[in-house]
Amino acid sequence: MKRFARIAILLTLLIGCSFLVADVQAQRPTINSVFTSTPPIIDGQFSPSDTWSAPQLVLIPPDFPIYTFVYFMHDASNLYVLVDATDDNTDDEFDECLLVFNFTDKIETHIIGNSSYTQSFPFYAAIGFTGSPNNSSAHKIYEFSIPLEYINATSGLLVDFCSPFWKGYASMPFDFSTYRDNVWPFSGFNVSDINDWGIVTIPLPTVGGEIMSVSNFTLLAPWIALTLAMAIGVAILSRRRTFLH
Repeated sequence: MKRFARIAILLTLLIGCSFLVADVQAQRPTINSVFTSTPPIIDGQFSPSDTWSAPQLVLIPPDFPIYTFVYFMHDASNLYVLVDATDDNTDDEFDECLLVFNFTDKIETHIIGNSSYTQSFPFYAAIGFTGSPNNSSAHKIYEFSIPLEYINATSGLLVDFCSPFWKGYASMPFDFSTYRDNVWPFSGFNVSDINDWGIVTIPLPTVGGEIMSVSNFTLLAPWIALTLAMAIGVAILSRRRTFLH
């Protein structure tokens, strides 16, 4: 009976921790921005000195109509976003890109126009029409430099993010010549429901420059839960042995 009781205790602990793991893994779509000490040049193109890494979002058919690669970086003061719309190969003046942050205030950063357009307040943005590492042919590229304070974000925390068809503005991006637009996280989501939004992480660099991202924590969570359960179980069984002796 004692042996069965011990097994029951361990199973109860493991089952309880499994709910914790499920909660961690059931997060909204998460984008892990990359810390950089060398901010990109905001000119609507992949400049040679830019330090954009792998794209955090790859928007491709059939889920999205326009082939698009989206990059996120930050330097603890600004969030940098590059939207590389490789499948938008016309330089229409009504092409546009919409980024919306902070669910409570729904702060939008929106640019519209051709490759000669720039925006400097309250954030800095530029539209380009050129090739990129993702497609050498000329296509639309959007770049943003957004002060974290403008979107009520702080380095080390999370910020709500989406790109909807909202308030008459199209999404990330919109191609006027074909009326295609990429709605993120998914087509038809409810902009008034925070559960339909995604999240952008703005991690702090640790000593040595390494970052523990939300996605890495999710991968590690089952092992953390299992280790925790085993440790608690061993402690309980040790106390029972002490009491019985």
